[in-house]
Amino acid sequence: MPGITSLQRLSQIRKFGKSPLKSAIDLGEMHKPTNFQRRILVWAGSYKTAEEVPDRVSTAQLKRAMDLFRIRVNIGMVLSTVVGCVVMVYIGRKLRDEGVTLEGEGTKKREEWERLGAEERAKKAQ
Repeated sequence: MPGITSLQRLSQIRKFGKSPLKSAIDLGEMHKPTNFQRRILVWAGSYKTAEEVPDRVSTAQLKRAMDLFRIRVNIGMVLSTVVGCVVMVYIGRKLRDEGVTLEGEGTKKREEWERLGAEERAKKAQ
């Protein structure tokens, strides 16, 4: 835009909700990845092996890989929750068909406790 000063450009950036600071890509910020971050970069498909990951990677590339990793972990957690729910429904229906109920189990436990209590009272009475 010819004729626009840097202050006008800054006010336009602030007006549209963008950060006045340059992004990590513009600044070319680099980060030394840890071994875990190297594995994440491999899992994200950025590199074939952990040895291929350079000593320094851009923060934007690392952020994208971490975001993809977070998404995959969350999808895995959702799927495992759904599978767990389906398994619990299957087990509950199987127990229902066998006639096992929580009320029945509670009654059995209460009768067992009453019997044990009666035996202890009989031993003390002797």
